[in-house]
Amino acid sequence: MESLNPEEITYLQLLVYGYTEKEIEEFMSIANSKQQILQVSLEMKFGTQDWKEIIQMAFKKGILHKQDFVENPVRVRTDEMVQRIYSEIKASSREHFGLKISIKRALTHYLARMHAIDYKHL
Repeated sequence: MESLNPEEITYLQLLVYGYTEKEIEEFMSIANSKQQILQVSLEMKFGTQDWKEIIQMAFKKGILHKQDFVENPVRVRTDEMVQRIYSEIKASSREHFGLKISIKRALTHYLARMHAIDYKHL
């Protein structure tokens, strides 16, 4: 099997986390058309269009690791924390909105990775 690029791995991880297509678009800052390209690329690399099989193979091949995924309540708590922080930033002023979006993405990414590494300390 051809190796996956970092973007394809991130896409798989977000699917397993349970993110919706819209959340994946926002998280990865990609358009829906790019998401479709990622899906086709992964289907070709795994040799199937069955996404359950793709995810199972990704775990078996060591592309995805069980310890990298957190329980849904932790994900919900992370989302709530990010929303609260983002709301506070947004309320502070209307200036620099683009910077605020970048901060939100950075917080989401950081908290997701933090939880994936060690979610028991929350």
